[in-house]
Amino acid sequence: MMKILNISFILPLDGLLRENDIIIQIQDHLKKNFGYSFRMVKFLPYTPWLLQWFSNKWKIYYKYQKIREIEVEGFPVTILPWIMPPSSNFWLNYILIPANLLFFKFFTKRKIIVDLDKVDLILAQYHIPDAIVANLLSKIFRKPYIITVRGESNPVILSLPLMKNVYKNARNIITPSPQDKKKISNKVSIQLIPHPIQKCFFMVGEKDYQLPVQLISVCRLLKLKNIDWVINALYTLKKSGYEFCYKIIGDGPELNYLRKLVSRYELSNEIYFLGYKDHCEIPAYLRSAHLFVMPSNPETLGISFLEAIASKCLIIGHKNTGVDGMLKHRESAIFVEKNSVAGQIQFVFDNFSSEFITSYIRRAEVIVKDLNWDKTGKRYSELFERAIF
Repeated sequence: MMKILNISFILPLDGLLRENDIIIQIQDHLKKNFGYSFRMVKFLPYTPWLLQWFSNKWKIYYKYQKIREIEVEGFPVTILPWIMPPSSNFWLNYILIPANLLFFKFFTKRKIIVDLDKVDLILAQYHIPDAIVANLLSKIFRKPYIITVRGESNPVILSLPLMKNVYKNARNIITPSPQDKKKISNKVSIQLIPHPIQKCFFMVGEKDYQLPVQLISVCRLLKLKNIDWVINALYTLKKSGYEFCYKIIGDGPELNYLRKLVSRYELSNEIYFLGYKDHCEIPAYLRSAHLFVMPSNPETLGISFLEAIASKCLIIGHKNTGVDGMLKHRESAIFVEKNSVAGQIQFVFDNFSSEFITSYIRRAEVIVKDLNWDKTGKRYSELFERAIF
């Protein structure tokens, strides 16, 4: 049985912002179907005792730092401190690497090395601190490690002191993002492994595409999702006489702003906020929708795009991010920028018909048909087996 240490900056923890749980989902599948054993490490900002009184976020950091050993959805997780701001700003974190190397050597290392000689493979789910620590542990225990590239895909990163060797020493480099692969494939050998789609999203049979157009967004309501662009575009189109229904699933810090925008534009009869929904509820909403709209930028991949395609929705995303590169503009998807949202949605409205939408869906389905859990799990398993030999 292969034993894997998964160092994951991306991990859902109670009390903090809701993180994507795709890492846990993949682990669970590999454990059940391939017999792998996982142990996890999650780094949080180092929190001195006094800092916990300044905000609830720091209080939660301090609590986890004191507990140290927790369980997340059945997997043991060790919480460790890393000197960093409570953000994912790469350059700030890069500047702090020297201080963290000393911090790791004198304070953190002894908390993580227990039984680590029994680990067969190390996974790093992010640049800093995950890949940095994976490289350090690899040197100490002579274990191979794999890096997953997410979000920060600037080729300059791979030429920086420290980071250059971290990537050079990795046994494999993978990414779920076609854009990340495109940006750095001339620097390193990198393999694209998109996140898998759950079986319940694959819609069997034909979908009925009847007016009015049914739009949907499923996302955490953050500024970078640019849902306000969609609302502004639909306001313009409504003034021109277009009819539609737009459902927004999710919550987040932008919710109140978006509600006010809808109220100001008098779009309450066309746009509905449905709040957060469990993942198992989403397929039913996607099956009743025609267009999935999420012009987020940046976007590592956006599994929601792939789930929407499996549910036979035409997707509208942001140019040069997310699934742009897997799919082609005005062939299998629509890609926009801020100034083109209204024009591209109008293009779809003007051409809306079963034949028009189906032509896009059929081209897109070719791309996603093999992104199921069985095939993706096998790809991960083969990658892991090759890495340790």
